[in-house]
Amino acid sequence: MRRRGLILALAAVMAIASWADAELVKKFEFSLTGGLALIRIKDPSVYHDQWQQELLANVLEETVITPMSRNAFITEVFLSFFLRPNVGLQIGLGCLSADVSNTAVFRFEYTWASGLTVKKSQEWPGTGRLRMFPISLNAAGKIRKEKIEGFLSGGLTLFLNSLQSDSAAGYGVSDIKSIWIYIPPAWSVTTIQTIDAIRPELTIEEYSWTALGFNIGGGLDYKLSEKIALTAEGRYFFCPAKEIPWSWKDGFYPGIYNVIPEWEFRHDKAEEAEEKTTPLSVRPAFFRLAAGLKIFF
Repeated sequence: MRRRGLILALAAVMAIASWADAELVKKFEFSLTGGLALIRIKDPSVYHDQWQQELLANVLEETVITPMSRNAFITEVFLSFFLRPNVGLQIGLGCLSADVSNTAVFRFEYTWASGLTVKKSQEWPGTGRLRMFPISLNAAGKIRKEKIEGFLSGGLTLFLNSLQSDSAAGYGVSDIKSIWIYIPPAWSVTTIQTIDAIRPELTIEEYSWTALGFNIGGGLDYKLSEKIALTAEGRYFFCPAKEIPWSWKDGFYPGIYNVIPEWEFRHDKAEEAEEKTTPLSVRPAFFRLAAGLKIFF
């Protein structure tokens, strides 16, 4: 019985070994691709304030900063290891840098105690740049058919992101002067009030953060030889949104409407304005189309 059991065990081991030789294909695939990432960042930031002072019955100031993301070029490398002919693991690294310019639209309305209402507006361009380094760990599968292979992969992605942006906002200011006039037999005081707006700078310095998301995609390989293939694929990367606050820059600014020559925008006023400004909401999920070369070894 023991001998028969030993023979059966040896036979099973030999069968497993022969199956492994036939089925397990330890094969690496390396791909280098470049393509277009379709990035959409459209959520605006808003600064809003409303106040009154002396002869001004109501002042409304609001700036809406709207980002305008564009398509960006992305380069990626993927290394896949197939334990079986059609199933394996994949590691990927990508790099992209996207222009994220913005437009700040300033709305300025004020009403005097006399009832006179004045409405003004301004618009200023801004700049920005988003950089992303997605690192992915995927499960991968493929289907073979002569020179053409179809593949699909997906898994977790760690995003290393950074954003830099510059913009502006309108900020209302008012100057009050009291003039004493002597009209015999008594003195009287006259209040003279002027109103203008300044254009403080808003910035987001190089702000970096990490986020965990996922990716999923697939494509086709066209084999030029046993070792080289042309590859094309589409892939979606999901990265959670991030809210990034703006910083207002204090300093001396001229009046926008040339009523007040210069105004000191103090640090405490800058902090107050920051509290009234909604953060920039960055949603860096994107879809990309890419093509390149794949090497089998």
